[in-house]
Amino acid sequence: NYDFTLVSTPLTGLDTKIFYKHYETDNRSDRITKTDTTASPPSFTNDLFDYRKDRYGLELGFRLPARFTLSTGYTYTHVRRQREDIPENDDDLYIVGLRWSGLDFMVARLEYERLNRSADFHTPEVAATDPQIMETWIRRFDAASQDRDTVSAAFDFFPLEDLNFGVAFRWRDAKYRDTVLGLRESKAEGFNFDIRYQLAKPLNLYGSFDYERAKQYQFQRQLPF
Repeated sequence: NYDFTLVSTPLTGLDTKIFYKHYETDNRSDRITKTDTTASPPSFTNDLFDYRKDRYGLELGFRLPARFTLSTGYTYTHVRRQREDIPENDDDLYIVGLRWSGLDFMVARLEYERLNRSADFHTPEVAATDPQIMETWIRRFDAASQDRDTVSAAFDFFPLEDLNFGVAFRWRDAKYRDTVLGLRESKAEGFNFDIRYQLAKPLNLYGSFDYERAKQYQFQRQLPF
């Protein structure tokens, strides 16, 4: 596993960041073989799960007048895993955000994020009469293709030297465009609140509250169909 990051300020008021990260597992667990004389084939050996992830991207930060900062970014992620239905994913993530620090006691942030995920789905090689044929239309949401929009707003306050607190709001809408059976759409909105107070120099008191409400739409079938 390794990662590289290059941070630069090529122009006054412009901050740039280029990064690349590679992560890969090497599963050395024991493989187990199970034998069942009534099955065909009579023996089965489990596959070991391995995972590889490559991620790279570019971030640009523009320092604007009136203590505004505009942030933009793009991240590409490729995932390859030991999995029968969806062994590979490609993610394109776009982010734009605006930060304002015009007051000494408050910082405000607004951000929009767009995720486009494509999935390399492998159709099961089974007969049309096999119950497993249903897997042809199932897309499991953890790796299925999706288009997701996320909007968030956050406000941090510093009324006292020893006290700071923040409140954030978020909205998310994910559509699973290739899914026939399974989760097709997920919407959520929520907020969170956190606070920190320094009772004494080595002692801090923390607290937080998080709330989210989600609505999901999915389509299912049962055998026999």
